[in-house]
Amino acid sequence: DHRLHKIDARTGDVVWEAKFDDIVKSSPTIIEEPEPADEDDRYLVVAGSRRGYPVDLDDPDVAPCRAFSLRTGREVWRLPVPRTRCYSRDCDASGLFVDGKLFIGVESGWFYKLDPFRTEAWGRHRRPVVEAERLLLGTTEDRRAHKGNLVLEASPVLVGQTLFVSSGAGHVYGLRPSDLTVVWDFRVGSDLDGTPVPTADNRLLVTVEKQYIEGHGGVLLLDPSLPPEDAIVWFLPTGDRELSERKGGVLGSVAVNDGADRDGSRPALGAVVAVDGYLHLFSLDTTSKARVKGPNLEKRLRTPVVVARIWMGGGITTPAFVGDRIVAAGYDDMVHLYRLDFEEAAEGDDGALPSADGRWWTVAVRETARFTGGGAYEASPVVWDGRVFIGSRDGNLYCLGRR
Repeated sequence: DHRLHKIDARTGDVVWEAKFDDIVKSSPTIIEEPEPADEDDRYLVVAGSRRGYPVDLDDPDVAPCRAFSLRTGREVWRLPVPRTRCYSRDCDASGLFVDGKLFIGVESGWFYKLDPFRTEAWGRHRRPVVEAERLLLGTTEDRRAHKGNLVLEASPVLVGQTLFVSSGAGHVYGLRPSDLTVVWDFRVGSDLDGTPVPTADNRLLVTVEKQYIEGHGGVLLLDPSLPPEDAIVWFLPTGDRELSERKGGVLGSVAVNDGADRDGSRPALGAVVAVDGYLHLFSLDTTSKARVKGPNLEKRLRTPVVVARIWMGGGITTPAFVGDRIVAAGYDDMVHLYRLDFEEAAEGDDGALPSADGRWWTVAVRETARFTGGGAYEASPVVWDGRVFIGSRDGNLYCLGRR
């Protein structure tokens, strides 16, 4: 409905609404001003939308990334998005707030370092001060293959002292936070939509769509401490499948169970919802004896042990680990709740996986509950205080759990 809503999670009541010029695309980022001039501006919420409806692609007033007072919903600033070779001027990504600066990419390929608490006049509005910017549109070869589909949709992450972001031009870029100089560049060639996910040992889980490449899409584990040509640790291919304009791979991000396994008493696991129709559950640190071809038909890549492949219609969402549960939703119009059952095993047992504390486990997965709304799910679930919050294409935000 072209609005950002602040909703009371206990009651479902709408506290305020903030108007955009088009549908809201990004997950909101909430940031704190340490010394606000006005208490209403201590917390800002930043979100992005499509460029505007029915705004022309060349319109100079396109500014889809905006910040609002979390308390009141008043607009504080909006970020103009220049046109480039890319066919989009939307804002799909969420911002990363580090040391008082907001790092965010927009779909036209620009990546920004913003001071979100200093603004300057921009017509009838305010815009944030841009401290650094970098245009990430790949190579001449990428632009020839992708044409205008060079969309920067992923959110950035910080590993050590380097920012990493996946680009629709087909690259995973490592950027120096001070000035956004590219210091690492891993080229896949496919469209990369999902946000890269850091592992506990500072590697990157990167999802790959099946587009512009000869091989399958799937999940890459990269080691950014190594040169890009040596960075592939393993590749998990997913199946090809025609789904709307998509042909396979993974568009969401990888969910990991780090937060649910802080004491290292369970195997390290990852999960993705793939276009091929399945929820894929796999080991993060144990590879099988098999070898696979990579996205560009690289030979004899290691591949992780797959714990389960569960049909759920596929989708573009990111699942969520919560304790020994997984919440996942997609194109079968359902939200699924799965339980992981861990049984202690011995090294060498069929399917046994190690945990960080030195023990071995087998893992079984069973569905314990499901919810059907009125449409498919393209939003990822958020779990808080025992409840699942998720938006559906039927137009509703659902809160699921015990009352």
